[in-house]
Amino acid sequence: MAEQQKGNATVAPAGNGTLQVRLTKPDGNATPVGNATVTPAVGNASTPVATNSIASAGKASVVVPSTKKTDTPPASDTGFWWTVGLLIGLVVVVVLMWRSGVFHRISIFAEEVREQLRKCTWPTGHELAQHVVVVLLGTLMLGAFTMLSEFIARETVWGALLNTKTILFNKN
Repeated sequence: MAEQQKGNATVAPAGNGTLQVRLTKPDGNATPVGNATVTPAVGNASTPVATNSIASAGKASVVVPSTKKTDTPPASDTGFWWTVGLLIGLVVVVVLMWRSGVFHRISIFAEEVREQLRKCTWPTGHELAQHVVVVLLGTLMLGAFTMLSEFIARETVWGALLNTKTILFNKN
């Protein structure tokens, strides 16, 4: 980077990745007002790091894009090549399945399933409602039996055998 003039500021490379900023008076007088060394920010270049009071006090505002490498790897096309490889693999698998007759066997299976389902007798709406009621009552009865069995087992083990305070065995 060569020396650049921008308004009343001159920016020139100072070595070690830093920039030297020289400020002059706005009236065009070549007498320098002050100098500042600015180090480019790594990653987000919106906040330069200044090493003297002129730049850090807000009298010089220089944003320098970073030329340093960050820890994040550069964007590459590996995702693209993975996608291409997966698509090629998928095409190869489909071709092999086609040549070995897998798709034909699947279509025969689907036709046979359809034929068997046509032979089935389906319940009427009234029969379906009766079956739903039977299933719900059975579920409720099984739930009640499970809760009662668990209650009896808990009271027996914890209350009678382990001498702890339970609903039936209220020991003080």
